[in-house]
Amino acid sequence: MSSSAAHELLFQKWLDEHQGIVAKVIRSFTQTPTDAADLRQEMLLQLWTSLASYAGQSKPSTWIYRVCLNTALTWRRTNTRRETGS
Repeated sequence: MSSSAAHELLFQKWLDEHQGIVAKVIRSFTQTPTDAADLRQEMLLQLWTSLASYAGQSKPSTWIYRVCLNTALTWRRTNTRRETGS
């Protein structure tokens, strides 16, 4: 199995196991289905691009939560600036 395929399998496995973490963070930061879909896409993209840098120093669930939380915080800042015109 290629490294890319292994990377994809691990990503899918972790998403299946920890989908509740992703959903909980999304619910905490969004109010509309459109915003929830946008934030979910941002989180999944960030999780995918960050997976290669996972060092194994924490549990996967902790790492996923932190990536999702940081992505949500950035997403909120960006949306707040866009809405206020700053």
